[in-house]
Amino acid sequence: MSFYGKAAAGLVALTLAGGGAAYIASVGGDVMSMAQAVADEMTCYIIREYNGGAALFREGDEQPLVVYHLPADGVNAADMEMLKNGIRLRSMDEVLRLLEDLDIESDIY
Repeated sequence: MSFYGKAAAGLVALTLAGGGAAYIASVGGDVMSMAQAVADEMTCYIIREYNGGAALFREGDEQPLVVYHLPADGVNAADMEMLKNGIRLRSMDEVLRLLEDLDIESDIY
């Protein structure tokens, strides 16, 4: 085979290998983003009493994500008991709904 034939074959091989690597990287990226989406869906949040107020925690974390002040007129006894035990929620939508139900205002807009 001539020098030019070998060079052309080498370029074709490199192009195929590069395209294959790009495909693998693209599929790997898709798998990673899908895994992150599943992890985000499985993440649970907990709202519980914290230093006289309420705080939002990611399940398993000791540091709160957000600290809230309780309403001036307080929270009823049953809700306060639930806050002391911690209320487990599966999404930020549920968190926002609970905060609204308890009249706890968020500083995050």
